Amino acid sequence: MISTLISFDGRAARRSSLMLVAVASLAACTDDSPVAPPMPTAASMAKGTKGVTTAQARQAWAAVDMNQVLVGGAVFTWNDGTGPIQIADNSALDLDKTPGRFEVVAPPQGGVICTLVAPKGWIFPGTGCAGIPAVPGQTTFVTSFAVTPEYSVSWYTHDSFTLVGPATYTVKGVSVKYAATIVDDGQGDRYMSLGKLWAQLPAAGDYTICQVKAAPNTTLADPACKTVSTNLGEVVNGGFFISKPIDTFFMGRLADAF
Repeated sequence: MISTLISFDGRAARRSSLMLVAVASLAACTDDSPVAPPMPTAASMAKGTKGVTTAQARQAWAAVDMNQVLVGGAVFTWNDGTGPIQIADNSALDLDKTPGRFEVVAPPQGGVICTLVAPKGWIFPGTGCAGIPAVPGQTTFVTSFAVTPEYSVSWYTHDSFTLVGPATYTVKGVSVKYAATIVDDGQGDRYMSLGKLWAQLPAAGDYTICQVKAAPNTTLADPACKTVSTNLGEVVNGGFFISKPIDTFFMGRLADAF
């Protein structure tokens, strides 16, 4: 019997908004100080990225899921004090062309980044902003902004001793037209940890999850199917599918336990 439930990864429950970090002030220049090249402003950036050099400061950030996997397609605002501009993923102003990662040229005081539009099929759990000073000649990573699927479900494969896998499941809509095969740590699974599965779904409604192929050295789960109901922005917990160890395997595990 399972004595304790394994709680869902804390990152999935992250609901709090990102707090704005205080932006440092620039020290006043003297007549004897060297004069640095003028830094671009948000207004000048909106005209293009010509003249960007590695000597200039840059700020970077990312949009990630609960496993810190990058999710492309978000839009943020960025404001260096001259007014906010929109930075869309992989747009001309985004210097990092990796989907889900962002990079802009910034003045030394940096800029404030705020969530605006989540990737298609995802939501920002809350409105968040963040900003820290930038360092000339360096890229300063500000933060990762969490995104959550609009609709998704997670569940676990257990053999009464520990999580096991890989098992294979089907997910079918009861009140939604949908059908998919989810393979642990493979096709359709966003949770890269053996025995833990996480699948995105297209809409709110009821879905039936069925184990169709057991994990190695285990029997098919009993019961093999469960029905869950999804809600916007919530990672629904589908619970545990208990696959009993095959006898010879079980005896070895039992001997190890004693």
